[in-house]
Amino acid sequence: MTKNFFNKKGVTLVELATVLALVGIISTLAVPNFRRQVKIYKFKEDAEMLTMTIKLARVRAITSKVNHAVVIDPSAKTLTVYKDPYGSNIQIGNTLTFKKINYIWHNFVDNKLIFNPRGAVLKESINNGFIGWIGIWNIDWGEPDWNYHGLWIYRASGLIYRHWYFS
Repeated sequence: MTKNFFNKKGVTLVELATVLALVGIISTLAVPNFRRQVKIYKFKEDAEMLTMTIKLARVRAITSKVNHAVVIDPSAKTLTVYKDPYGSNIQIGNTLTFKKINYIWHNFVDNKLIFNPRGAVLKESINNGFIGWIGIWNIDWGEPDWNYHGLWIYRASGLIYRHWYFS
């Protein structure tokens, strides 16, 4: 007489425990990686907003034929775009606040990156006079991973070069 394994009804407690143990092991391995990916995604979102805000200021300076400045507040982790920073100093849009960035460093004089109507950076707004840079970091001390996004802004042309690092 042969047994028919396909006519069983239900599952045994051992089978159920085995499946639950496997699901627990797999989820334990997947959750830390998922959290890390979410952290990187949120950092990339802030990095894209930084890049777009600086590009917006440059494009507005070209189209309106008036100087535009990006004002950076490293302690508050904010960026604000102003039209005509040496004249009427009108704020354009809302202040951008970064949520997933620990540090902002740059080499702009008085925390301002100023674009002229040709789209180039004003010489007075960059400390070394040739290349402006801004870098943002997301570092959790005690954890092995960290993220970096940097921009180099060439003074003469206003062109922006991006570089990334994700650990």
